[in-house]
Amino acid sequence: MYTELPEDCNQEGWPTWFLPIEVGVRGNSARYVCRLMSAVGFTGRNRRRTIRKMSKAPERSSSRL
Repeated sequence: MYTELPEDCNQEGWPTWFLPIEVGVRGNSARYVCRLMSAVGFTGRNRRRTIRKMSKAPERSSSRL
């Protein structure tokens, strides 16, 4: 499903990266989150802060259920 989108973009001449990310219910970020943040230009403190926020979002959401 999602693999078709990068293929379509590449056919149009647009550079793409397929970096699936997953943040678990308990806030466990997959290792690809770090790669994603680096690929889009986040570094150092900003990258760590953003990953921390991404990790906390599912935990906060699930606690409201």
